[in-house]
Amino acid sequence: MLSKENRLKRFLDFKNCYNNSKSVSNQFIVLYIGKLNLNKSNPTRVGFVVSKKVDKRAVVRNTTKRKLREATRLIIKNNMLPLDNFENIIILARKSLTNIKTQDIIPMIIKLFGKINY
Repeated sequence: MLSKENRLKRFLDFKNCYNNSKSVSNQFIVLYIGKLNLNKSNPTRVGFVVSKKVDKRAVVRNTTKRKLREATRLIIKNNMLPLDNFENIIILARKSLTNIKTQDIIPMIIKLFGKINY
């Protein structure tokens, strides 16, 4: 699980990230990347979104969100990406992500970060 300081929780923070961000996507995930983090003392915060369009059942949405959290936690733990360069990141799941394993999500997220041009 991500530490408290690395979680994006408030509605206004999500709204600001959506409005002031770049996005990259594939058929499974959409990444919204906020502004560059010039003040390195602020930690990067990550938020996860799995809407009812993905599945009407909360069990499926929560399981999908857990997979995304675990994949992100492993990426941060193993320093696979320089996530400290960004203020806020939102990871949005698409419907086809529900049947994918956590170990298969990690390379997808890394590949999407490679598409970002700042």
